[in-house]
Amino acid sequence: MKKILFLTLIVIISCKEKTKELPDLNTESIEIVLPEYSEWKESYSHPVVKELFEKHNTKSKIIGVYLNNETDKIKDSLADYEFDDYAVVMNLEKEQKWKIDKKHLDEVSELQKRYLINTDSPKDKITELTQNENLEIFEKPILLENYWPNDNIFTIVSLVQPYSDEPESFVIMVFNTINVQNHLTYFYYYLDLNGFASVEKAKRNNEKMVTEFEQLNRK
Repeated sequence: MKKILFLTLIVIISCKEKTKELPDLNTESIEIVLPEYSEWKESYSHPVVKELFEKHNTKSKIIGVYLNNETDKIKDSLADYEFDDYAVVMNLEKEQKWKIDKKHLDEVSELQKRYLINTDSPKDKITELTQNENLEIFEKPILLENYWPNDNIFTIVSLVQPYSDEPESFVIMVFNTINVQNHLTYFYYYLDLNGFASVEKAKRNNEKMVTEFEQLNRK
């Protein structure tokens, strides 16, 4: 379960500074609708899944956990399972008093990028990392790419090292900050790094999931 340890990494980063001119509201509850996907099952309500993910969660409110179909079939016995190809939806309760728009989402996105290690060529960087036998643990995720699928979603594609004793192991973390009904919501997608092709696969899977999620929750 070490791969869940970095689950709330950028959520915490995104809240170290409050963006400018965000109006405070009384805590406002919005209803989040979780879509159904053909390749992943929403499994957070299962007691084993909930216990495992909550064990490493201290800051956020988990709304949903999507496991791929193969993992979902064995969810009764996941205690020692090393997760791959999964997604987590969450928010922070203290942020729900903030009413945001596109300008505020822009400010949050700029803040998030400050806490990442930049690289000029993602493909070259992955080649370098996978061929280096003397790697150390990086203090921050490595930024591969960032973009806006639409005005309500900011996406960061990054590499993280989930094992403190295995610096050569990398996971692709695609982190989406989403404006859902003028409130911040976060959608993570994770896939083990297996060459540059896996980065493109992670981007495709993430876009499929997060776009449908955002459209379903528009008001």
